[in-house]
Amino acid sequence: MGTLKKPFGHALLILLGLTLSGLVCATPVTMDFDDFAVVPHKERVADYYNGGCSQSRFGYGSGTCGGPDYGVTWSDAIAGFSNRVVSYLPSSPNILTLSRRNLAIMNVAAGFGDSLSFYYFAITHDLRHRTGSISVYSGSDGTGNLLATEVLTPSNCSGRYVFRKCWNVFDIDFAGTAHSVVFNQFRRAFVGFDNVSLNVGPANVAVPEPPVLGMFGLALLLIALLMHQRRPNILRGPPVA
Repeated sequence: MGTLKKPFGHALLILLGLTLSGLVCATPVTMDFDDFAVVPHKERVADYYNGGCSQSRFGYGSGTCGGPDYGVTWSDAIAGFSNRVVSYLPSSPNILTLSRRNLAIMNVAAGFGDSLSFYYFAITHDLRHRTGSISVYSGSDGTGNLLATEVLTPSNCSGRYVFRKCWNVFDIDFAGTAHSVVFNQFRRAFVGFDNVSLNVGPANVAVPEPPVLGMFGLALLLIALLMHQRRPNILRGPPVA
């Protein structure tokens, strides 16, 4: 079988590039909060998962630097050692807890789609058994459309080994692309998180937009013209010497 002629091969490359330009691949990431250097002290996660640095617990000065660049920033989120649950952590040695405001926000610059999952425990002394909630928003800092919200179920902490059964698996699905998550802890409750996982990037595989589809059709037309120009004209006969 003969090789493709250069013009035709170039046209195929153009067509392939235009087709792939309409596809978006999300990147799965997991934040386990275990790489902070100052243990057992606690640090604000801050820009650590944005390729930057964490901060001291009280927000003065930098903590641990050189985190992975996931494009994820945290506000009022504290990572650190907890001796009450350390023996049974999904990953050791740290967990994520909330600041004194009982509220933390995770911002994802590129957005994320489809689902959010993590491990958590939730203990409460509230008579109504309220622990906390998770809310997913289309905009940053808890703005835009509310895509999903769910209350955290109190953990099953009964039995001899109190914290062995405390870790629950949380997974929330939603439609659209989210850019922030609000982690809320109610009064008289203690909530911790670990192994927060999401797919950074728009939800699913994007469908080519109308301009891309137009370019796709133009590439097809270009291929047809190139093939037509290279087709021999049998009506003229062989060339005269």
